[in-house]
Amino acid sequence: MKLKTNTVLTVVFAIVILLTGYARSATGSGIVLASVDYVDSKFNELNARINQISAGGATSGVVADGNTLARINNLEVQTGALQNDVDDSKKRIDFMDTTVLNLSDGTVWQVVKVDPGIRVLASDTGEVILRSGIARAIGNEHNEGLSDLSAGREIKNNELIDKDHHLLIPRGDGRGIITETVCYIIYKGLYHMQ
Repeated sequence: MKLKTNTVLTVVFAIVILLTGYARSATGSGIVLASVDYVDSKFNELNARINQISAGGATSGVVADGNTLARINNLEVQTGALQNDVDDSKKRIDFMDTTVLNLSDGTVWQVVKVDPGIRVLASDTGEVILRSGIARAIGNEHNEGLSDLSAGREIKNNELIDKDHHLLIPRGDGRGIITETVCYIIYKGLYHMQ
């Protein structure tokens, strides 16, 4: 039994000497020793990283397991869905901004330059004043024209429009004006050009 203990001690002593020699050759200096506190702190850091990954976090340089990859993929899918929702919301906001702008444009007088041969048609009830150029009235399919509020009469389809007369287009049913020359008009309401 004593021989066995001596043999074990000799082997352990030999291993310590070999490791000491290896440490000296690897570092080029004396033996490198680490305190128990240092080793414990490194072990605790490693544990913290492992716990962070298993809780769904990410740490660079640490390989993730299957569950973590599934969580990451799930987060990527959710992020993509949220990005789509944000994009849709931006489109709706842009549409609403355009609609509000159009509605606000319909409540104020606008100066509009209209090239020859262009039709300015009311989208709804509108008011128009021809400031310069030559333009004619466009009636609807029932041969109803525009109301000349300045003269107190109806302007029929294809009739010339007098300058500086305040005209009312009662409905957006195809009525409006068509220009023969470059015209400047003042328009109040919603309209479209063709």
